Amino acid sequence: MDTHALSDEALLLALGENLRRRRLERNWTQEAMAERAGLDRMTVGALERGATSGPLSLLQLLRALGALDTLAALLEARGPSPLEVVRRQGRERQRASSARREVVAAGPSPDGQDGPDAESV
Repeated sequence: MDTHALSDEALLLALGENLRRRRLERNWTQEAMAERAGLDRMTVGALERGATSGPLSLLQLLRALGALDTLAALLEARGPSPLEVVRRQGRERQRASSARREVVAAGPSPDGQDGPDAESV
């Protein structure tokens, strides 16, 4: 299945159909699935119909089905590229990048003290 070519709604439908198929392979009713996942039967039905639901509900269903390994690619810890390692100089990234700012030539800071290059916004 080419997931990139599908709309969000189509992906939710495909996911719901897959959850339903896995439940039926185990010969579980929606009620039995809901009990195993700690959810309401209506939530299980909604997910199987492709209705939006919270990620916690999805995780609970996948856990009950023994299918958490399907998330492995998303949970895989990826290291930074070698170039990023050099840029960070060993520091772990703490937040996303913001828009780049123009660096002003070195000199005294606006408060008159010497310091690192001042940045303008």
